[in-house]
Amino acid sequence: MLRIAITSIFALVVAAALAAPGAVLAAAAAPLHLQDRAFMTYAIEQDLAQVAFGELALEKATDPEVKRFAASTIDYHRGSAERLRAAAIRLDVKPPTTLNPVAQRTEVTLKSLSGVAFDQAFLTSAVIANLNGMYSARREMAHGFDTGLRAEGARQARELRANRRVADRIGRRLGAPVPAGGVTAEDRNFLLYAMHIDMAQRGFAEIAAERATDPRVRALARDLVKYHTSSYDRLAQLATVKGVEPLREVSAITSGTRERLRGMNNGPLLDWTFLNAHAFTSYGAHYRYERESIAGGDAQVKAIAGEEARDARRQHWRALRIMADWRSNPRAS
Repeated sequence: MLRIAITSIFALVVAAALAAPGAVLAAAAAPLHLQDRAFMTYAIEQDLAQVAFGELALEKATDPEVKRFAASTIDYHRGSAERLRAAAIRLDVKPPTTLNPVAQRTEVTLKSLSGVAFDQAFLTSAVIANLNGMYSARREMAHGFDTGLRAEGARQARELRANRRVADRIGRRLGAPVPAGGVTAEDRNFLLYAMHIDMAQRGFAEIAAERATDPRVRALARDLVKYHTSSYDRLAQLATVKGVEPLREVSAITSGTRERLRGMNNGPLLDWTFLNAHAFTSYGAHYRYERESIAGGDAQVKAIAGEEARDARRQHWRALRIMADWRSNPRAS
């Protein structure tokens, strides 16, 4: 009951924040709301990755049920990509065409595996992708501005949840032993994902720390630069110890949002865009960190995930409080 209550309050605060004067200004000034753009770009990135991993599984998987799941994964994500690319054309947005850095690293790992180890790692990647995609879709369904993309978010939230359950069931049957000399696929993905979040959040915050006009936004941004610099260093050090090469590159969503922030004039629109970029990123991160803190295999990685899940939630709420205050106090915006 507590989780339901917190989720309901969270939804109300998000709705209030997105309805703030700054949000209305940004929606009018830009051809596509940041929420819609981020959802669409992220979903296409996931489609590209899951098709690539599914094709590998058709070649390399040894378990017949894994092969069947791979075939259905390819079908689903090709259909999703087709719908989303049509939306991108309608909304004049250039869709991503290559795998994001975390997916590239996952692809390298999958290509190096064989037998049951491959099957387990492929299923783990599918569970995580469907989990992340489901939360992104739910956010779009509730808070997107484009009617067509909100409907797509609702569809994907349902279907990705169902796909995750299938992958989870097969994965439990196969088991998930720790690879010799390394960490589980779940832990490896988390380390890469979390380092990417740190680089993304730090990149957004560095711009706002220097250029935000609202003192609260500037203070938040400066705190985030310090936090995510320290977090990245800690994760990179742990990743190296665990045999995972630290991540250095960022995704198309991140680089595109960073360039849009750089190209803006100082003022409320820049402040609002930064807060929305931070909120969108920390929203999904919280759920991924929370999962790792429960389902991860390595005690050190799980402990860090638990800490960062709490931190991501606090940072998210701090941004939403500022945005909600803009709505209740127009002079503050």
